Amino acid sequence: MKGADDESVAALCALVPTGASLDPSLRDSLSQANPKLRRVGDSLGSDGRFAWYALRASTAGTLIDKQMVVGESVDGTAQVLTIADLSSVWVDLTISQDVIPSVEKGLAVTIYLPDGARLETEIAFVSALVAPDTRTALARATLPNPNGRLRPGTFIDAGILVPSEGESIVVPKASVQLVDDRPCVFVWDNAGFELREVLTGITDGQRIEIIQGLRDGEAVASVNAFHLKAELAKSAGGGVGGHGHAH
Repeated sequence: MKGADDESVAALCALVPTGASLDPSLRDSLSQANPKLRRVGDSLGSDGRFAWYALRASTAGTLIDKQMVVGESVDGTAQVLTIADLSSVWVDLTISQDVIPSVEKGLAVTIYLPDGARLETEIAFVSALVAPDTRTALARATLPNPNGRLRPGTFIDAGILVPSEGESIVVPKASVQLVDDRPCVFVWDNAGFELREVLTGITDGQRIEIIQGLRDGEAVASVNAFHLKAELAKSAGGGVGGHGHAH
């Protein structure tokens, strides 16, 4: 408490409950550290309250962790409480190494919360390092949290809007089905749906880019693609290898 002003001392004293005794050595150290505290120390000692110590945080925030227990001895270097400013939160995104070159600071991000809500923000930071064990990099966005709705540690999904070098063919992600471990779509050819293998690109979780295998203007199955795959498997006697038609 060395250097504390009267206002700080008064605020600390107001936090000290009654019913405990003042250590005489503490009262002496208070007086030696700051003569202004002599009167306060004597007053506290007279009603026996200074066996309690008030801890004041240097900033306002929310108490999120306590590292001390009753009866524990601590010194000036001990971390006894953790207080965080949750008025805004970080959103840490794991980016696979194959798409890291496309992710840059300032790109728009849509955050999908577990309750179905969507929040818009942008990339604020992209790590220059790739984790050797996961081959991923960290990208970080920031979200305002005025009502405390967003809780650190929550798992979320995110879609990053990356620039494209040119026009691409994009289909609903549900249109792409794995057949013999290869991505395929069902293309309408006026007589039924034809199974066609495609090469896919990036996805935002709802739509996916088709790099090769489709021409602009061709119609593909979307919501019923899974059922078409099942029908094709039945007609092939349990297998779906090769190309075929589903009606």
